[in-house]
Amino acid sequence: MSIGEIESEELPDLTSWDDLNDEVEKRDGVLRVRMTTIKRIAGETTLKRLICTRIESDLANVGLAHIPPDLPHSQGQHLVLFKAGSPAAAVIRAMKDGSASAAAEDALRRLNTSTDAIEVQALSRQVQEARDQATAIVDAVANLRGTLSPDTL
Repeated sequence: MSIGEIESEELPDLTSWDDLNDEVEKRDGVLRVRMTTIKRIAGETTLKRLICTRIESDLANVGLAHIPPDLPHSQGQHLVLFKAGSPAAAVIRAMKDGSASAAAEDALRRLNTSTDAIEVQALSRQVQEARDQATAIVDAVANLRGTLSPDTL
C-alpha cells in the first residue's frame, strides 16, 4: 500500500463527507479510496450516473476535488481525492485545461524543490555515478583480458 492509500475496509469510521474531508486533510491533502467508501458515505447502493453527479456535488461542498474527472461507476475502482484550491489542484487543472497559471507554476516549483524531490534527485545522481563506475570497471577488465596472452596467464 502506498503512502496515503487506504482501502475502504480500513475506513469504517467515515460516515459523512466531513469525516472524509478530515481524513484527506490528515493525509497531506491527498487520499486514494475505493468507490465502495464513497458509495457508503453517500448512503447509496449503486453508482449510477445521477448518483455520481450528486456525489460530485457533495464532495465539492466540503472542498474536495477528484481524479479521474468522472467518478468511476464501479465500486471496486479507486478515486484520488484532493483539496480543491490546493497546489495539487492547480497542477491538475493546468494539465487538464492546458493553462499556464501562476498557481500551477508555483505548485510545480514547490514540488521540484521539496526535500523529497531533492533527495530523489541526489539519489538518482548517485545511482548513475555507480552505474558509470561499474561500466568503467567492466570495460577495464575486458581490455585487460584482450591484452593478456594465454601464455602470460
